[in-house]
Amino acid sequence: MNRWSRLIITVAALALAATYYLPLWHISLDAPQYPEGLGFRIWINKMTGQNPGDLDKINNLNHYIGMKKIHPDSIKELKVMPWIMRGVMMFGLLAAITGRRSWLLIWLILFVLVSIAGFVDYYKWGYDYGHNLDQEHAIIKVPGMSYQPPLIGYKKLLNFTASSWPDTGGMVAIASFLAGLGVFLFELRRKRPAGKVAGATAVIALFLLASCGASGPIPIQYGQDACDYCSMTIADQNFAAELVNHKGKAYKFDSIECLAAYCVKSPTQSDHASLYVTDRNHPGRLVELEKTSLVGTERLRSPMGMGLVAVGSAVAADSVKIAYGGDTLSWDRVKQRVAEDWHVAPGE
Repeated sequence: MNRWSRLIITVAALALAATYYLPLWHISLDAPQYPEGLGFRIWINKMTGQNPGDLDKINNLNHYIGMKKIHPDSIKELKVMPWIMRGVMMFGLLAAITGRRSWLLIWLILFVLVSIAGFVDYYKWGYDYGHNLDQEHAIIKVPGMSYQPPLIGYKKLLNFTASSWPDTGGMVAIASFLAGLGVFLFELRRKRPAGKVAGATAVIALFLLASCGASGPIPIQYGQDACDYCSMTIADQNFAAELVNHKGKAYKFDSIECLAAYCVKSPTQSDHASLYVTDRNHPGRLVELEKTSLVGTERLRSPMGMGLVAVGSAVAADSVKIAYGGDTLSWDRVKQRVAEDWHVAPGE
């Protein structure tokens, strides 16, 4: 490797020292009764509340549903992680000192393996806490319900929305890895003809784009997920809808009218979101709102009673109107009707 590449790898490896002083991961719980939010941060050697006293509040809430208490001192991984990170840093520095691309590749592979092991361990930890419940002493019992937090992203747990994302230290680690990957690809291209590495570079770029840019509806857990507007359990697979905002957070609804009411109430958020509705001819399948035709009919009762259904084409909409009566409606007309009937105004 050339001098600049070795310098970048040195900085990237030393930057991992920040993970000893910054939180790696952040899990938060949002609910109407906790406007300030609840949550905790996972550091390399400890676990702390998002706010003072949050861990105690979370443990008290967990008691109601039969979950075990979270005792950071009993989590053995927090004692091992500092040593693992030292090893990753040392391999990075060794790659920079030797200047060998083979050592840089070993460092990147080690980085990936450690990350995968961390995610697997985190998933197993969350699964144990979310599934192994003390049902005998639980005050709140919901048959078939589990409370595992999401591995990454958002998840609805009763009236809470749980989110799980990298924190500051985690972002530093990601940046360190990407810097090493960039140097490796640069060195590979510098030492060999461009044609020999173009294919590999394209594959890696497509993989990263697919991983970072993946979008689409989040599957609805019928009988478990609650509507983000009316709080009713989503049970009917013919009418459910969903909004995914620009950050990837999903809001689920038991009917098209609840989705419309949410969009009227929160226009700024919905303007930059992806909207999905259920095609009535394919129960349980969420499709993009703009690819469907909406029909309002009083003879098909939706969960909230307005008789709004979505189908995949204008022909299918005509079939619904022949069978049940009603009219084809634009999305703006649906929102207007919901706003008038339910007295919903922006910002309520």
